[in-house]
Amino acid sequence: MKILFDFKHICLVILLCICIISCTEKPVDPDINDGSTVVLNDTILLNESYGSHTRQVFDIHLPAERGSTTSVILMIHGGGWKEGQKEDFNSYVQLIKSKWKTVAVVTMNYRLASNTNNIHHPEIMADINSVVNYLNTNKSKYHISNNIGVVGASAGSHLAMIYAYSYNSNIKCVGNIFGPAILNDWTWYNSFNIVSGVKTGDIISEYVGRTWEVHRTKRQARIGM
Repeated sequence: MKILFDFKHICLVILLCICIISCTEKPVDPDINDGSTVVLNDTILLNESYGSHTRQVFDIHLPAERGSTTSVILMIHGGGWKEGQKEDFNSYVQLIKSKWKTVAVVTMNYRLASNTNNIHHPEIMADINSVVNYLNTNKSKYHISNNIGVVGASAGSHLAMIYAYSYNSNIKCVGNIFGPAILNDWTWYNSFNIVSGVKTGDIISEYVGRTWEVHRTKRQARIGM
C-alpha cells in the first residue's frame, strides 16, 4: 500500500473539516446569573476523564471567546490500533490553533486493541462514542457546540471513518490522514509491518478479535453468501 503524506495534505483535510463545521457568527456566552458576557481565555485542559479506564481520557484545547457556536475537531491517534497516544497529535494541534483560532480541538486516548485484555473493535468504537457523548453532554461546561468533526491518522483515520459513516450520522465531516480504508487487501494483509515487527494480518486480527479469514467466513454465513 502506497501512502502519500505531507503537511499540505494534512492542512487541506483539516481546513475542509473546519470550513464545513464552522459558523461565521462570533461566539459569546451570556452569564446565566447576571446576564453579562463571560470573558473566556484560551484554555487547555489535560486528561479529562470520560470513563473509568486509565486510557479513557482526552485533552481539550479551548479557544478564547468560545461559545455555543464553537465547533470541535476530535483527533484520533494511530498506532496500528494497539499503540500510540493522544500526545502524538500535539504538533498538529498547534498547527490548527495557529491557523484557526476559533475552533476547539480534542485529542483522545482509547483502549488499545489487545487479545490479552479482550479489547477489540467494539470497545474502541465505544470509546470514541463515549467521548462524543461526553462533549455533547458537557458543552455548556466547555462553552462549545455539538458541531463535531473527526480526524484521524493512520489506524486512527480508519477508526474516524468507520465512526462517521457507520456509528454517528451527526458527524458531518471526517478527515483521513494516510489511513487504511480496505482491510481485506490481501497483499497488504500478508505483508510485514516493519514498524511493529509483525505481520500486518496479525495486527488486524488483534484489532478485529479474530483472523480475517474467520471474520470473512462468519460474515458470509450471516448474509447468506
